[in-house]
Amino acid sequence: MRLALLGKLLSLFILGQALSLNGSVEEIVIKWNAFTCDNVCIPGIEMNLNAIKRIDNLKINARSGVAAMTWDPNYPFIYEPFRLAMSAAGVRINDIRLTVRGRIASDSENFYLISNGDMARFLLIGPIKVQEDRYIPKNIASHAFDAETKMRLYDAQDNGLDVIVTGPLYLPTQYPRTLVAGQIKIDTKHKKMNPAYMRQ
Repeated sequence: MRLALLGKLLSLFILGQALSLNGSVEEIVIKWNAFTCDNVCIPGIEMNLNAIKRIDNLKINARSGVAAMTWDPNYPFIYEPFRLAMSAAGVRINDIRLTVRGRIASDSENFYLISNGDMARFLLIGPIKVQEDRYIPKNIASHAFDAETKMRLYDAQDNGLDVIVTGPLYLPTQYPRTLVAGQIKIDTKHKKMNPAYMRQ
């Protein structure tokens, strides 16, 4: 069964070059339940992840259940090979976090991160802010940005600034590709106006 999964991983990777969402993804961090994976499954995780082309600098912390790797920022990113790689090793992904560099675009309702190289688009949403004694439903409507963050994003957009966003993929098997903006860094050193990023 694992050989079949690895075969599917390879075929999906090849097809993914045409079907995936390109993005300026610089780093990927995968988390799983370390208690479900002893040292026996770690070599399988390492082998399967290294089989995904364009990853580099793979580092695995077996005790914490974390694998971190760099990614060719100009190469298409697709989630499915990572899911299959971990599944073939007998592990389920609990969380996958990306670091993506790009420019901000917006419409009347949403913010987007547009990758610098290929203009691919990630829908951005905010992290859920837990409030004591208040139930917060787990849906995309609960991921609104606060006023301060909106102003930062509008400022970056209006001034053509690079933005580096780090956070988990929200429902990673679904489209549009949605990134929870857990951390936002604005690069004020490289300013370049581009009409394509103006507000819609």
